[in-house]
Formats: sequence, structure tokens, C-alpha cells
Amino acid sequence: MFYKHHLKHLGVKYSFPKLLSEKDFSEWVRETKAPDDDVLEALRAVDLGKRYGAMNALMEERTKNINALFLEELPEFFENESGGKEDAKYFSDFLQAHFSREKHVRVLIVQMVGEMLLGAQGTPDGLKDDLKVRKIINAEQAEIWRTTLDYLSLAVEVVDAASYVADDAFDKTLSRFGVDTPYKVHGDFAGPIGADILLHSLGNYIFYKTIREHERGVEAGYLTESGSVSTNDNPYSLKWKDDTTGVYVYINPEQYMDVWEVWSWAWYLINSGQIRDLYEFGLEDIGSFDVDSYMSRAYRLSGGLIECATHLSAAFMGCGYWEGRQHIGKWAAIYGTMTQIRNDFYDYVLYSVEGPKKHDFVKETHEDVSLGRVTLPLGFAYAQADDADRKAMLELASSMKEKKSQGMEIPEQDRLKLNGLIAKNGGFLASKKIIYNMVTWAVDELMPLRKDFQDSGRYWDLVAWTVASLNILNIDPERTDPGAGSVGNMFDLKAIADFLKQASVSNK
Repeated sequence: MFYKHHLKHLGVKYSFPKLLSEKDFSEWVRETKAPDDDVLEALRAVDLGKRYGAMNALMEERTKNINALFLEELPEFFENESGGKEDAKYFSDFLQAHFSREKHVRVLIVQMVGEMLLGAQGTPDGLKDDLKVRKIINAEQAEIWRTTLDYLSLAVEVVDAASYVADDAFDKTLSRFGVDTPYKVHGDFAGPIGADILLHSLGNYIFYKTIREHERGVEAGYLTESGSVSTNDNPYSLKWKDDTTGVYVYINPEQYMDVWEVWSWAWYLINSGQIRDLYEFGLEDIGSFDVDSYMSRAYRLSGGLIECATHLSAAFMGCGYWEGRQHIGKWAAIYGTMTQIRNDFYDYVLYSVEGPKKHDFVKETHEDVSLGRVTLPLGFAYAQADDADRKAMLELASSMKEKKSQGMEIPEQDRLKLNGLIAKNGGFLASKKIIYNMVTWAVDELMPLRKDFQDSGRYWDLVAWTVASLNILNIDPERTDPGAGSVGNMFDLKAIADFLKQASVSNK
């Protein structure tokens, strides 16, 4: 069945694809607007740069924990799943390489959001909410739910690994994370079929364990001597009541059905984004490129996974009906979509942006172009260019595609020449502007949560991590080196808005 995004038992009241259709992104690639003064004042009161640095360290720490959990769970998975070992040969080397990486950004997101909500649930005031929510009752429950968060982080990372297995077959990528891809070792069909096997075997196994850990937390919290349980009129709905306070909580199986739906929805979105990538953004259609369709594709490829992961984190941390859930979910969808736009931008960058290697994932830049795929920088620049520049861009892109298909090296001078034409016609600036506007949109979704989290460290960590996405502004793909950087303080949204407006003037 088609998974409808009407998750009433988890308290989701919006549809992000519908929100996307209400935005005019063609304006977002041209204009920028600084946030309101009260938002700017709130951001200036926090050392966002320091928090961002701490989050990078936290990402390494939590990634190490989740990698260790993967190694711990794998033998048990093989023991319980009779066909697991036989099937795993198609992607076991790839999985081992994936879970030996030092940083998993999805792990950081799940952990940050989960800890933020878990901490608020554990305070005397808690989160003002409907009573049909599983609150933190005692320390044992809180500890078990922290373990739940680890299992959820691992499950989400398995989804991401599966998406790479399929994507590498579509893109004919030969190596990733330092090992041969399943596509290279086993052929075309090992990618998409292996990805489904990986998700529905190991992924479902870990997700089931996530649910079971959560149930253990519920039992530790609610099945206590001071409380009683009854089924009321519905034999499938437990009602727990604390005899001393009179507080009650319903535990409905429909909520578990909904978390499975969100889990399935994430995989559906990734695959729908992949098929759009294959058939709607080719060089032959560059003349009809439009930003709105591109944004929908970016959401499906990346935003939907982060959104679903965040909803699952909120649900497992006991925040099913909390009104702030809408803001958290929208933030996640915006942030996740933005990461895809950033990745598309980075594909044009020849010099090292971070770390000693040019790219950690694949060995070459301009992968999208060499596959005949049109992303925002090229699509926008082509629409603005005169006939001569359009012809030159198409010739370069077509040449790269031809060389890629023949296994030939693409000369760096060709890459730089294409980048120069994209920069000349505003393609890279368009990406920077839309990322800025998405950062401000994401921050706008987080700001109403200040009253819920007050001085919560994890809340401001999330804000800092969001604003730090603007480090892309200091990257110029038309250059062969990083340069001095254009913007001094990457956390000053007003200064960045002014910079982008000036860049627009000087580019005309």
C-alpha cells in the first residue's frame, strides 16, 4: 500500500510535501532576508561556534558507540536469522566499511533530538502535553530509553547504508568508504536487490529490537507497585494509573503500528527520490529544469529520512502528542533537504573542504554531471546564461558524461571551465542563497521551542548545528584552493544576509 503521511497515533499533524508545494523556491535562489530582530538577539546570546565544535566531538563519540553496537549485534543477527549469513556476502564488506567510519551525521541528529526530549521529559515541569504520552517515571526507565535511542540510531544508519548500496548501482560507483561497492563485485542487480535485503533483514531486526527496548522502558516506568493497569473497554489498550497522583497513560498498539509505518515511509521516500533522480533530471531535459521539482527530489532523497528519524526519536522518547513535535518534524525535513542541496554543491568542489582527502565518499568530483544529471548549480546557471555559455556548458557536461561511460579521466581543466561558467551565471550563488533561506526557515521552526527547553544544552546544540550549515558560503568551486573565505562569522545571520545581497549586486 502507499503509506499515507497521516500518523494520528504519533501526533503528526502536517504533511511536509504539501508544505514544499506552498513555497516559491524560485524566489529563494534569488533573494535573502535576515530573521526577525528577536531571533537574531536570541542567537547572539549563545556561543553557537563553541557548541558546533562540541557537536563535532559528540558525533565522533556517538558514532564510535553505534559502530560498536553494530559489531555486537551482528553475530546475534546471524544466529537468529537463518538466511542472514548467506545473504550478507553481497554487502558484508561494504557494511563493515560503513560502520568503521568516524562520523555518522544521522546518528548525531537522532541522539541530539532524543536527548533533548528525554531531558525535558525528565524534568518536574516536563513538556505540556496530552496525557496519552509515556512520561519518564523513574531512572530505570530513562536508562532503558537511552539504550532505545542507541538502537534507533543504528537502525537509521542501516537505512542509510542500504540507500548507498542501491545508489552505487544506479551511479555505477566502483568504490565507497575505501572498499569495492556491491555493484562492482556482484553486478547491477546486487545494488537495488541487496539494498532491500539489507533493509528488510538487518534493518527490520534492529528496528524490532528498538521497539522491544522501548517496551522494557515502559514496563520499568509504569508497571510499578504504586500503579495499576487495566484494559478498560478496549482489550487492546492498556490504561496505567498512578494511585498517588491519579495520572494515567494509555498504551495503544496503534502507536507501534505507526512507528512501523514511519520506518517504511523513510525507505519509500528514498526510493522515490532515486527514481526521480534517474528519470527527471537528465542533461536532455536541462532546458526545463525548475527549482520546485528539484526541492521535492532533495526532500525525498535526504529530507524524508531525517524527518522520519526525528519522528521516531520523538515517539520512542515519549513525545507522541506534544505540540512542539510539529516544529521538530518540520525542522528535520528542512535540515535533511538542505543537506542534499549541500551535497550537490560539494560535488563541484575540487579542493579539500574538510580533512586530508578531497572526498571521503567517492574518488572523483562532478559525479552528477558525469552521469548526465542536472542539479541546482548547473540547472540554474543554464537558465540564466546566454546562448554561447549554454552551448559551452552543454558541450562540457556531455563530454564528461561520455568520458565517464568509457572509463576515461575527466581533465581538471574541463571541470574548472564548467565551474567557471556556472559561477559566472550565478549557479553556485543560487545554491548558497537557498541554503541560507532554508537555514533561517529551520531556525524559525526551532525558536518557538525555547519556552519548552529554556536552557537545555541539546536544544541550543541543535540550533548551532543548523546555523553551521552556512559554512558553505566560504566555498568557491570555481577556485583551485580554499582561499581566505568570504564571511568572517558564519553564525551571524544578519551579516550573511548582507553579504549575499552584496554578492548579488556584484554578480550582475
